[in-house]
Amino acid sequence: MGRPGKTIKEKKLSGTRRIDREKKKAKKKPASSCFTPAPKTLTPYACGIWDDFGTELNKQGLLQSVASFKLLELYCEQAEIVNSCENAIKKAGGLEKYLQGKNSQTSPELAAAQKARTAMQGILSRLERNKGKQNAPGTTPKEMLQELINSDYSGTTREELEELHNMAEELAKNIQMETMLK
Repeated sequence: MGRPGKTIKEKKLSGTRRIDREKKKAKKKPASSCFTPAPKTLTPYACGIWDDFGTELNKQGLLQSVASFKLLELYCEQAEIVNSCENAIKKAGGLEKYLQGKNSQTSPELAAAQKARTAMQGILSRLERNKGKQNAPGTTPKEMLQELINSDYSGTTREELEELHNMAEELAKNIQMETMLK
């Protein structure tokens, strides 16, 4: 092991203290105390939504199946889209300045944010509808796949359906592996 680093007091005395580096270290988020770690595909902002919102949904008993966790992931992705659109509008100087000389066709950030908000509402209603249909934790891949097949997909966007399709394919592969191992 190497020599331990200097303390802040020692750095001040020697004149080598870098405040910008200290702030970066302070911004690091502590390890998540959430029910399950966020998927690696999510951005830091979306991971924060996963931790906060997911913990609340878990307390209400809405996150007990694979499909509900996938819906939470989609919700976090949509929240990230809304956040990035809002940041782009703020960067332009606020909503009034952003809208000057623009209409619905020349303001892609507003259109994307509205589309993402609509998707978020659909995901929340889907989670609510599935509340009574949740599987108990520890169900088999075959039962999870059966749940995906029997779910109601009205109001689901094409992207969500593609994600669910990929999840169903993965579950089918797991079922094949289980049967091969038996």
